[in-house]
Amino acid sequence: MTTFEDVERKYCWAVEHMDFCTNAALNDNFSSHATWIHPPTLARWLHGSIDEFAQEFYRYRRTFETEIPAQSERIGKQYNDIDFIIWQSGDRIFAKYPELRGELA
Repeated sequence: MTTFEDVERKYCWAVEHMDFCTNAALNDNFSSHATWIHPPTLARWLHGSIDEFAQEFYRYRRTFETEIPAQSERIGKQYNDIDFIIWQSGDRIFAKYPELRGELA
């Protein structure tokens, strides 16, 4: 049975990975041996990963039911936070790579 603490851990895990992907997509410091990296392609892939981490949190959250208002409120805030991170990361990636806007929107 999924507990509230399990959902909290999954939320923290998802946010951490989403932040990592956003930062990696915006990073311009590639090592000299990685000349094969095409930054817009990497950003496209990382944006997809951000969405996958969010979807995994949403799926996991559906395995937990609560009658406690404070827990429901906290989980609602987590949903909003995840949605905001998706929007913000996409906005930042699109600002750097405007050619991706139509592909990822």
